[in-house]
Amino acid sequence: MKDQPKITPAEDDRKYDWGEISQLYAKYRPGFPVRFFERLRAFGIGLPEQRVLDLATGPGTLARTFAGQGAKVTAIDISPQQIDVARTLAESAGVEIDYRDGPTEAVPCPDGSFDAITISHAWNFVDHEGTVSEVKRLLAPGGLFLSASYRAVPRIDRIVTNTEELLVRHNPKWERAGWDGEITILPEWSLDRLVLSGFFRIDEPMPFTRESWMGYAHTWTGVWGQMSPKEVDRFHTDLARLLDDGAYDSFSVLFRSWALIFQLG
Repeated sequence: MKDQPKITPAEDDRKYDWGEISQLYAKYRPGFPVRFFERLRAFGIGLPEQRVLDLATGPGTLARTFAGQGAKVTAIDISPQQIDVARTLAESAGVEIDYRDGPTEAVPCPDGSFDAITISHAWNFVDHEGTVSEVKRLLAPGGLFLSASYRAVPRIDRIVTNTEELLVRHNPKWERAGWDGEITILPEWSLDRLVLSGFFRIDEPMPFTRESWMGYAHTWTGVWGQMSPKEVDRFHTDLARLLDDGAYDSFSVLFRSWALIFQLG
């Protein structure tokens, strides 16, 4: 896969009210498919007794899965509200996770504390330089660093394209529409600092209902993070009309999940 253009600077995640969206993240974000975690185990991430740190954990999807597989998991997020939601979900799942409140560039743990460190969906909201420096400090010898994400592919699924086009009409400053499905396999933040040791991609359809698609669209920062409440209401009204016109009551959307696995250089 070819490289994408230069990565834009990280946004300041402190400007967002993560408490407002935490419950919706937990309810409507689809998460990674089962096959994703099977592949990670084959690469040596998420193993029993492995010391894992999940950076910018959000509602804790990765952290809970790794803990359920027997790993010893620590998770950190800058939002206390996200941590509260993640802790509640972990308790419901019956797994133990050491949750910390703080930024990814200042983790309160000693050098070499972890066998694997993970991050997903968060590079737009963290300090790249500081985060990579912490990863290098915190990884034990031979440790692995996972950068993971997933996205719906608009050029394949019409409902994604239509929803993105609708959002751009309501919020022209939103810049994430029209992804071509290409993945940056050597991100700028990794160059000369980390060595890519593994990569995989999984395409899998995710089921949605009318309600869950509207909830998922609400979790896009172009909606809740950049629009006023009245603007959000107008977007949702038009999105509901779009779904009604297309008779979208239940449907599947193709999501592309990917993992970049690094070692220390």
